[in-house]
Amino acid sequence: MEYITKLIPPDIGYVIQKVDIGQRDKVDQAIWMDNPSGKFTCASAFQVLRKRQPESPIWRCIWNKINPFKMAFISWRIIKKKMPMYDRIKNFSNESDPMCICCNDPKEESMLHVFIEGELAKKVWEFFGDSLGIKIQNQTIQARYGNKKYYEAKIYYEVAQHVKGIMNKKGYLRDNWSRICSSMEAHKAVLTSFPVVWSKPLVNTIKINTDGSNMVLCNKAGIGGIARNSRGDIIMAFAKAVQFCSINSAEIQAASFGINWLNHNDINNGIIEVDSILVVKWLDGEYSIPWEFLKEIEALKRIIDKRRIKVQHCFRKANTVADSLAKFGSNTQFSFIANLYYTMQEIPRQARGAVRMDKAQLANFRIRTRRRT
Repeated sequence: MEYITKLIPPDIGYVIQKVDIGQRDKVDQAIWMDNPSGKFTCASAFQVLRKRQPESPIWRCIWNKINPFKMAFISWRIIKKKMPMYDRIKNFSNESDPMCICCNDPKEESMLHVFIEGELAKKVWEFFGDSLGIKIQNQTIQARYGNKKYYEAKIYYEVAQHVKGIMNKKGYLRDNWSRICSSMEAHKAVLTSFPVVWSKPLVNTIKINTDGSNMVLCNKAGIGGIARNSRGDIIMAFAKAVQFCSINSAEIQAASFGINWLNHNDINNGIIEVDSILVVKWLDGEYSIPWEFLKEIEALKRIIDKRRIKVQHCFRKANTVADSLAKFGSNTQFSFIANLYYTMQEIPRQARGAVRMDKAQLANFRIRTRRRT
């Protein structure tokens, strides 16, 4: 420090001295900041170099995991006008036949004719639209490959097969389009539910439940948590607004508050319970830590080892108190100091009911949609 102050003003030297350069006993590590893992990949470099266009809702509807790639690709070609129709090919060559092969009375082949105005196009859309009660005029989806003609029955069959594949019925649907429509209209999601109860810690053990809140629409974020004993009594609760960040960052800040509270109060063998499996795996060292959280998580891991703190995962329905406090914190005015509560009367009203339910060991129900097998 003395050497630095000889070269630069003391106020600037003080700022430089506060810069964290990492632990001296560890080897420096190169970090590729454009990848959450911190490792260089060609894909992340391509994302940096490419010029991204504004995201379009049309492409989200087309390019997704539900649509078969074949259908997504042909939809993309149609929108981009990349289909090999005569109205496009004639700009490069006049050798192709200008007449369509989808009508009894052939017309000049064009995107408009093949997909909207053609005889076969109209029949296809009438066939599929009638079963759904939709009257469509001059709309279709049909394409030509080489010199092969597509007949009505073949188009009906192929579309029905693709819809059946999307519904993932595995043979429970017949190929008849009307029956497929009826099955879709009668389809109901199968829901399953099971009770989830917050588990009390052992005697002479303190458990802290923490959670982070991320409100994207209003650019707000908050953290919250509660420390309780083996009887479910409140020892401390907190809620705090933080700068808008990702949900993972909010979860880490909430867990950090709980871990540091245990450390500052010289409490050993405490339990930190969060509903983010990622945070648990990062703190346990099972998953590689993103570079942006590396410094903070490494500091927390040292406290965890020192105080013998156990970090564990719970379902969100067993973390309702911390969730309510985090949401309350995100709606408060930003401050560097957290709001602390030590009694039931001090805790925000929206969290009191959940505290009473946890103490009485009343269950919340976790409802899930059963996956089809």
